[in-house]
Amino acid sequence: LRERMREYKGVVLVTVAYFFMYYVFVLAQAFNRLAVMARKKRQQRDAKDGVGEGKVVPVSEDKGQMRWDRTVGNTLEQQGAFLWGLWLNAIFCGPGTAQWLGWAYVATRAYYPLVYPTVSGSRVALYASTFPNYWVVWGLWGHLAYVACSDL
Repeated sequence: LRERMREYKGVVLVTVAYFFMYYVFVLAQAFNRLAVMARKKRQQRDAKDGVGEGKVVPVSEDKGQMRWDRTVGNTLEQQGAFLWGLWLNAIFCGPGTAQWLGWAYVATRAYYPLVYPTVSGSRVALYASTFPNYWVVWGLWGHLAYVACSDL
């Protein structure tokens, strides 16, 4: 089993990197929410005292929170298709292609929060993260289908 594990080392590392990135996103989401809630309480207190703008934005409408909510949400939405495709590809087609496509996915997913429109001001920049992710998922599943059908 240990010898077989060496063959899949790259795919295992992709999976570990993916989950590390995912939990960084979740923690960033949680800490950002705490900061937004603290700021909201301060704004409410200031508004009550007649200081400040008086308009308090709900936590769910805070642009920074929206960025992290969408980062975590989009990562979760694609998680099953990516991880199942990665590992089925590695097992049935070989770990080489799966590993390289996996690293491409993790790299482009990692900069999603950096190019989210509230940060970059551009949906086009966001597509530079999402479209490559979709192409990788389709590549994993397409490669799997090709190998499966070519043996018929």
